[in-house]
Amino acid sequence: MKDNIVAVMAKWPEPGKVKTRLAKDIGNKRAASIYTDLLNSTIEKCLPESNDNYSLGIACEPPDKIDNFKSIYPDLTFYNAQQGNDLGERMYNACNTLFNSSRTNSVILVGADIPSLGREEIRQALSLLELESDVVLGPTDDGGYYLIGTKLPRTVLFENIEWSSDAVFADTVNIVTEAKLKLGILPVLFDIDTLEDLNNHEIISLKTND
Repeated sequence: MKDNIVAVMAKWPEPGKVKTRLAKDIGNKRAASIYTDLLNSTIEKCLPESNDNYSLGIACEPPDKIDNFKSIYPDLTFYNAQQGNDLGERMYNACNTLFNSSRTNSVILVGADIPSLGREEIRQALSLLELESDVVLGPTDDGGYYLIGTKLPRTVLFENIEWSSDAVFADTVNIVTEAKLKLGILPVLFDIDTLEDLNNHEIISLKTND
């Protein structure tokens, strides 16, 4: 039987390296702490239960932190290094590595900073991929996406996109449409990138001291 694989695109939570837009308002250390909380929540809520038909692991950045991720999250199936010059390259390479490493039916990549992301969204994505969709996207409320799932490692899905813009989701939908692929879309979720996001959603108690 082929496997379904879910990879969390995760950065090591080093102050000054994560949540830089948020850090401008609350400081590097607090922003890194919030990112850590979000990553912990994502992994906990996305770990498969006994009746789920997927495995969960991490695609981590930077590569020299793989052992750190293994020690903190010892129950995951795999720990791969992200490779590439931009997010698109890193996401494609993450997909390609997973498709080449085993008899993989589908690969899903998810973000690490989506407070409400959990097993239900992953189950919905797998259901769409199994039924009819070639690609599944989970849009965020700021114009990006928190999840992309595919049955093949298609480079076209990750090219010619202005990452971190409010057009990422729309551009990807256009790419899927032009490639004549069947697209499934999940419910919109929110991510935490700015102080406004943090205040609007009140997910984490905000402390502005660095």
